[in-house]
Amino acid sequence: MASDLLESFILAFLARSESRVCAGDLIRACTKHSGAGRHAVKRALKDLVAAGQIHYTNLFGCTQVDLAWSRPHRVSPRILLYPGDFPANHQLPSDAMILRIAGGAAFGAGDHPTTRLSLQALDALFTEKRIARGVAVLDIGTGTGVLAIGAVLLGAGTALALDIDPCALWEAKENVALNNLALRIRVSADPVEDLVETFNLIIANLRLPTLLRLTPTVDHLLATKGVAVVSGIRPEETDALLKHWSALGLKPCWREEQQGWAGIGFCRDGKRG
Repeated sequence: MASDLLESFILAFLARSESRVCAGDLIRACTKHSGAGRHAVKRALKDLVAAGQIHYTNLFGCTQVDLAWSRPHRVSPRILLYPGDFPANHQLPSDAMILRIAGGAAFGAGDHPTTRLSLQALDALFTEKRIARGVAVLDIGTGTGVLAIGAVLLGAGTALALDIDPCALWEAKENVALNNLALRIRVSADPVEDLVETFNLIIANLRLPTLLRLTPTVDHLLATKGVAVVSGIRPEETDALLKHWSALGLKPCWREEQQGWAGIGFCRDGKRG
């Protein structure tokens, strides 16, 4: 198989994978399904790393291969994730909303499946007009600020992005400035439990125990006909969250899974718990 075709095969394989792929498994799959030898596969992987299209990480003793996000990448029908240091490109798709984000230490460059799921949920719910334009947004555990930024780009009016990690706060402020949204997004370390205003949209990319702990807070802060977008949960954990949040009048109106993670959009039916 020609080197460019082999590289395309590797990229397509990684894009289709529903879970992280160990390097050894990827090499075996490529030799089995592409007909290429191990040496050719390893050379193609080396070339893709050098081109910034894939990268290696080590987790629990397994060397994993992931798609790299060093170039613009469409993460939802309308959102194009654009690395902050990537040169300007005047031939971008006309329908693209450019979300610039600099890779940092807090939560990477917005490439995690839970981030993509959250952005896809926001895009779909704004498109379906389940979320009205101009709404006030609360992003709990904002990390790099990517979800607050995405919500405002899609049509929200203002956003409050909260986090308790000083590193995340610094990165979120940098990314908000990078997208020229400092007048519409406020990044803060204020405790979410201290808030008194209500929000039409709440975003929370958090693990299940934290989401369950915040259930009364979400109930208090979410408007009567508000929408909550959550991720950070495994598919097998969704029933527990649905059980607790359905009592708040929150019903799932969007749901997807990617690479072992789940994302859910909850629409409030007009009553509060």
